[in-house]
Amino acid sequence: MRKTTSHRHQRENAQTMVEFALVFPLVLLIVYGIIEFGRLLFIYSSTTSAAREGSRYGAAAGDAFENSPQLQPHYADCDGIRNAALRSGRFAGLTTDNVTIGYDHGPGSAFPEAGECPPYDQDGMDLINSGDPYFYDRIVVEVVTRYEPIVKLPGIPGFDIRSQNARTILSNIKIMGTPPTPMPTNTRTPTKTLTPTQTQTLTPTMTGQPTATDTKTPTITLTPTITHTPTTTPTPTQTFTPSPTPACEILSGAMTFYLNSMAWTVTNISPDPVRLISLSLGWPNTSPASKLDRVRASGSTIWSGNAQPPSFTVCEGCGTVFDGLESFRVLGGGGTMTLDFTHSIALPNGTGEYYSVNVLFLNPESNETCGASISQLYP
Repeated sequence: MRKTTSHRHQRENAQTMVEFALVFPLVLLIVYGIIEFGRLLFIYSSTTSAAREGSRYGAAAGDAFENSPQLQPHYADCDGIRNAALRSGRFAGLTTDNVTIGYDHGPGSAFPEAGECPPYDQDGMDLINSGDPYFYDRIVVEVVTRYEPIVKLPGIPGFDIRSQNARTILSNIKIMGTPPTPMPTNTRTPTKTLTPTQTQTLTPTMTGQPTATDTKTPTITLTPTITHTPTTTPTPTQTFTPSPTPACEILSGAMTFYLNSMAWTVTNISPDPVRLISLSLGWPNTSPASKLDRVRASGSTIWSGNAQPPSFTVCEGCGTVFDGLESFRVLGGGGTMTLDFTHSIALPNGTGEYYSVNVLFLNPESNETCGASISQLYP
C-alpha cells in the first residue's frame, strides 16, 4: 500500500514538472512581451516629447544667450533647441544626430532657402518673417530614434521611431493696453521781476529856534545851522525785452547701447506739446544681420515688425506707419522722451560704422515742424 502511494506521488510530481516545463516558456514570452511593449511605449513617448519641446523652445519669443556669447532669437539658437529636445528625450538615448531642425511657411509650403539651423542665407541675412507678411513661418523639429528589442526574436525586428513637431515662430508680439495716467511734472520757470527804485530828496532846512533854559543867568543863544542836501543821481533801470519762444524745438540727448538694444533721449524745450511724425534709423549691415524688431517711445511700443539693415524709416502717411495709439508719440512742453530700439540679435560693435537716428516732430497748433538727429559709434 505504501509503495502504491509513493509511486502515485512520484507520478504526480513528474506530471507537474512536465506541465511547468511546457507552460514556463509561454509565461516568459508573455512577461518579455510586456517588458518590450513598455520599452517601446516609453521610447515613443520620449521621442515625441523631445520633438515637442525642441519646437516649443525654438518658437518662443524673445532672445536667448545661454548657449551663445551674443543675444540671438530662439529660432536661431540651434544648440538651445537641440539641448531642449535632448533633455526631454534622455530616456530614449538621443544624441544631437537624432535631432533635425528645419523651417517652413506652413503646412505644405517648403522653405528651401533657409535650410538647416540657423535660418541665415549666404550673406548672413535672417530669412524668418522677412518675406510675404501673409506667411507665418514655422520651426520644424524632427527626432528619429531606433528601437531594438532586448532579445532578438524572429518576427520582432527593430525599426525607427520618427516624430515631427512644428510651431509658428513668435518673433514679434504686439501688446496693447491702456497706458497709465501720466504723472504731472513740476517744472520751475524762472520769472524776471522789475523792482522800482525809490529816490529820496533831502530839502535843506535851517534850524534856529531859541531854546529856553531856566537858569539863573538867562542867556539867549541863536545858533543858525545850514544843512546842505546832496543831489542823488537816479540809477538807470534795465528793461528786459521778452524774446519769442519757439513753437517747436527739440534738443538731442545722449545715446546708450546695451546688448541688442539702443536708446536715445530727446527734450522738448518749447512750451507746447509736439508729436513724433517721422523716425529714421541706420545701423551696420553685418553677418549675421541684426534686424530691427521694435521701437518704443517712453516705454510704449510705437512700431514692431522685421526691418532689415542698413536703414529703416517709419512715418505718418507713408508706406511704413506707426503702431499703437497716437498719444504714445506726443511729447509735452518741457518734457523728455526716450526712444528704445530693440534688435533681433546683439548689436555688432567694433565695426567702425555709425548708428544714426533722425526724428521729426510736429506742433499741431502752429503746424510747425522741428527735428533732431544723432550719429554715434558703438563704444
